[in-house]
Amino acid sequence: MAILRLVLKDAYADVSAMEHELRETSLDWTIARLNRLTDKPAQGPLQVSTALLDRPRPMTRADTAAALLDIVADPGLAGRAVNLSGPVPKR
Repeated sequence: MAILRLVLKDAYADVSAMEHELRETSLDWTIARLNRLTDKPAQGPLQVSTALLDRPRPMTRADTAAALLDIVADPGLAGRAVNLSGPVPKR
């Protein structure tokens, strides 16, 4: 992660500034932080967390769309940032 943060420091700075600007508004908002979208078939519910992710996993576009609809419908997530990750692989 340290190397990734170094390589993407400008992008992370832009995201941080954008999130700060959004938090200062009177809008009803929820920030959804996505990672590694794939075009594979849906695989099931995503992990949604307000905490940082230990191990982000790829997620399908279909699963992400379903998760975004669930997030918008959850009043408990209003005014918060959530991190999304693909489902935990079944063992």
